[in-house]
Amino acid sequence: MPFWKPAKGKTGVLLYLALIHILAVTGVVLFPSPSLPVLGLSLLLACLGGLGTTIGYHRMLAHRAVQVNKVIEHVLVFCAMFNGSGNPASWVAYHRHHHAYTDTPEDISSPKHGGFWWAHLRWLYQSSPADRQKWCPELNRGAHQIWRLAEAPVVLLSLCCGLALGWQGFFWIGAIRLVYSLHMQCFVNSLTHLDHSDTGDSSRNV
Repeated sequence: MPFWKPAKGKTGVLLYLALIHILAVTGVVLFPSPSLPVLGLSLLLACLGGLGTTIGYHRMLAHRAVQVNKVIEHVLVFCAMFNGSGNPASWVAYHRHHHAYTDTPEDISSPKHGGFWWAHLRWLYQSSPADRQKWCPELNRGAHQIWRLAEAPVVLLSLCCGLALGWQGFFWIGAIRLVYSLHMQCFVNSLTHLDHSDTGDSSRNV
């Protein structure tokens, strides 16, 4: 499949990825040296988003290794979605599928499936969606269904909220932060799995 062609139902993902990269490059060209408040807020939001993804999505929801009250759970989910990590059911379904087939051709986010760039970015818009009902039925109902409906508004808010601090805020707090956070997550799939020869997965809490 050509790198530019999205899978069925993934056109929106490809357009989103293209948009934030175009805006990020534009922002770096126009505002190469943002003010300290803008840079500081951008880094703070990136860190909070990272906590939402690593603790909220990964440890709490996907592996069930962390238990928190419902308020904190949904705050972490919001932080992860604000970071561009998608809705919780989709993220967890992909991650549990990954652990079931770690670094084999069936692992849709692994370099073993399609090389470095596939694992880094292409799988996001060229792979079929993981079966939420199979991999995370507990997240495919109730309050987490609301997060699926809220995904687009949250991402739009994340992209545009920096306008409150002017155009440099729009670019740095929005697209540049989202591109940075995206690639930090993508490197986990691409770089850290490039040389794995042991396909065994010792995870027991997925």
